[in-house]
Amino acid sequence: MGALDALRVLDLSRLMPGPLCTMILGDFGADVIKVEQPGVGDYARSAPPFIGDTGSAFLMLNRNKRSITLDLKNPEAQEVVQKLAGRSDVLVESFRPGVTERLGVGYPTVSRINERIVYCSISGYGQTGPYRDLVGHDVTYTAYSGAIGATGPKGGPPVIPALQVADIQGAMYATIAILAALCRRAKTGKGDFIDISLMDAAVASMIMPLSFHFARESTERGKSFLSGGAPFYNVYETQDRRFISVAALEPKFWVELCSMLGLEKYQDKQLASEQEAEQIREDLAALFRQKSRDEWVKILNEREIPCAPVYDVGEVPADPHVRSRGMIFQMETEAFGKLNQLAIPIRTSHSPLSVRTPPPKLGEHTVAILQELGYSTKDVELLEAEGAI
Repeated sequence: MGALDALRVLDLSRLMPGPLCTMILGDFGADVIKVEQPGVGDYARSAPPFIGDTGSAFLMLNRNKRSITLDLKNPEAQEVVQKLAGRSDVLVESFRPGVTERLGVGYPTVSRINERIVYCSISGYGQTGPYRDLVGHDVTYTAYSGAIGATGPKGGPPVIPALQVADIQGAMYATIAILAALCRRAKTGKGDFIDISLMDAAVASMIMPLSFHFARESTERGKSFLSGGAPFYNVYETQDRRFISVAALEPKFWVELCSMLGLEKYQDKQLASEQEAEQIREDLAALFRQKSRDEWVKILNEREIPCAPVYDVGEVPADPHVRSRGMIFQMETEAFGKLNQLAIPIRTSHSPLSVRTPPPKLGEHTVAILQELGYSTKDVELLEAEGAI
């Protein structure tokens, strides 16, 4: 039995943050009903690269969901969504502020229908503030947060992170807030409105850079000890033109690293001046170029010095630890054969996660969901004729 088996989630979101949040809830057992635009669906369906005719990111974010197609500009479709909301525990949407009100499914309307519903709005800049109505994507939210400005080599340009910091963090905060609101509802019987801003999520991720700033330490790109400015917490090229990361953060690890490399003269210079640090980094770099990446990983692990190979993305699925933890698995699908999936990184004793159904085809469950709401075959035909579904 999943922890959320009795929960129904109405998912009006698309792309990444909302779908990731609802997929987590689905993996814990929730019945997730995904509302999509007829003929178009979640934009991630048509975003390359593709597996078959479907965007690979959509397939990674939408298992354990049922898809119903509804034109939310159609009054008949709005009535269907309102009926679904009346029978749901959670509603997740990712429209710009004000859009759901125009579509007849805003929080004031839905909460009158169902006072117990937990309504989560995920937007770029939140429901309030001067940026409320701006359009954006992850690269804009992380730019505002300072994350992009703080990332990259000293003296070089800012670097866009390879992963979507704001989108993923936003999904995590949304999930946490929903579960907290459900706990509160169990005590009070009342639902809640949740306002998640992806820019807020990106800013909240800046714990270390902003802590440095408030302590009046330099946050110049590539200069702080956590962003490439320190020899003991850095990335080094190896003989085979690969890279190894070294994290000798605690003094005991730095002393051991210097001893292993024959650089005892630097053991008391972990927090050296910028000029000294540059020389130490050059000396370490010269030594790391004498062996292959994997040789160094073996040597440093044997000496219990924190390190790791800097993997290319294609190396990750074959990593023995990734495999043993089941972080990447395959599911059988009728449309795509064996489909690779990322697991949710949560392990519990009594609330197992489960993969029950593959990502849905667009509108795959429209008729079945309408029938659950009491619509007859004739009713469904009329909705189709009116363009509502």
